[in-house]
Amino acid sequence: MTAVNVTDRAVADLPPALKTALASVQLPEVQSMLKKLADYNLGICMPHMHCEQTGAFQVLPDGILQVEAGLEVTFETRESLRERLDTMVPVAWAWRDGLSAMSMCYSYCERETEDDGSPGMHKIKHRRED
Repeated sequence: MTAVNVTDRAVADLPPALKTALASVQLPEVQSMLKKLADYNLGICMPHMHCEQTGAFQVLPDGILQVEAGLEVTFETRESLRERLDTMVPVAWAWRDGLSAMSMCYSYCERETEDDGSPGMHKIKHRRED
């Protein structure tokens, strides 16, 4: 298995929980889990966010989801997403007293209407509007 080597300098400012997560990818038992996940087209991620002021890595807190829409990532509370969850697909999970989604991605297209009221083109939520 080829692993990416991470320098001490690159991880120097990581919170301890993220250092542990990053180091664990080198463990045989984690690599074995990764091989099994690959059978299902899944992988391993390190849920995190960044400080808005400094850009430093931070642990993704409970109750906060990473949301991808329009090729941009935001962080929103699970509660604030409650009414939109039926339009989103979970794309990352963690075990926190049970299976819990960590990252969501909008999964739908909106159909725009032409000036005459007829159905128009699909507008895909994953694409950034220029």
